[in-house]
Amino acid sequence: MKYYTLLLVLIFTSSCKSTSPKPETVVSLPYEIKKPVNLTNNSPLLILLHGYGSNKKDLFSFAQRLDPKLVVVCPQAPIALQKNRFAWYNLNLNSNSEKYQYTDVQKAKSEIQQFISQIQTKYGLQESKVIVGGFSQGAIMSLYMGLTEPEFIDGVIALSGQLYPEVRNEIKFNPQLNKLKIFMSHGKQDNVLSFKEAEESYHYLHNRGLKVANFWYDSKHQITPENFRDMQSWIAKQL
Repeated sequence: MKYYTLLLVLIFTSSCKSTSPKPETVVSLPYEIKKPVNLTNNSPLLILLHGYGSNKKDLFSFAQRLDPKLVVVCPQAPIALQKNRFAWYNLNLNSNSEKYQYTDVQKAKSEIQQFISQIQTKYGLQESKVIVGGFSQGAIMSLYMGLTEPEFIDGVIALSGQLYPEVRNEIKFNPQLNKLKIFMSHGKQDNVLSFKEAEESYHYLHNRGLKVANFWYDSKHQITPENFRDMQSWIAKQL
């Protein structure tokens, strides 16, 4: 009788262990997500980073118009500026010299990289191709991420951004980096982030043998319908 009781206890304990839910993955930033109907561990993952003073809903408006195979995730930056307005790092908009602290940019990169890893774990996407893209400040962060973490990022979309000079010192031009695909677009009339700096960023990367597709438009600091169509086409070729 004692043996039978002990056996029941062991069976019950084993059953409880096997059915206990796994702890939920903590995700460090608020986000919006669109998942494909058939989500697998290698569904391609597109991370879209909003610009300075925007929020997670901004670029998420693109999600339904992008390839249905994509997992589209739009995180919200951690620095609150005003209601519904956020930033990846602070900007000194009144300065003609030091507009940002590079240590803040480095911190933002670490937070984004951590976020992507958390999303991969939460949704079982460890085998996914990862494309990170963004607009303006989000584009700056996307270039930084891809160029310094090519073993982690497969593609970059930089919409109206630029390559910070400090980032160049962190880039390691090696065979791993040569696999990175980059989409760069910019308006020639941009009055926020100059076209000249974007063009210079493109030439710097292109002249070092990286695969950079550049698209220049006669527009201001914005994503035009033509820009969006070119981005759609580029993404489709990466999948």
